[in-house]
Amino acid sequence: MEWSESAEGLTRSVGSFSIATLVSRTLGLVREVVFAYLFGAGKATDAFFVAFRIPNLLRDLFAEGGLSAAFVPTFTGYLSKEGRSEAYRLAYIMVNLVLIVVGGIVLIGILAAPYLVKGIAYG
Repeated sequence: MEWSESAEGLTRSVGSFSIATLVSRTLGLVREVVFAYLFGAGKATDAFFVAFRIPNLLRDLFAEGGLSAAFVPTFTGYLSKEGRSEAYRLAYIMVNLVLIVVGGIVLIGILAAPYLVKGIAYG
């Protein structure tokens, strides 16, 4: 494969990722506007936002944070140097590792929910 084909594929992948992120952010904004319109401010809304904050924190850390920033260049390097099968093997290992770690965090979160709520939204 020539460099121009590889660069074109990488540019297409980065563009797709950027568009998906933009769509996700836009839909998040729409969700917030609809939620505010339908429910306004109140105790139920506050409870929802407290409960929603913890999963959002995990999403920020694992999906949009350092993990994706570290994984994408590593995956791209594997794809160009080791080949498609090794790159997908790396992706398979990472997905399984993330599922195990996040599953453990979820289990701890379930067990520690009363303390987490007090820590995040005291009062």
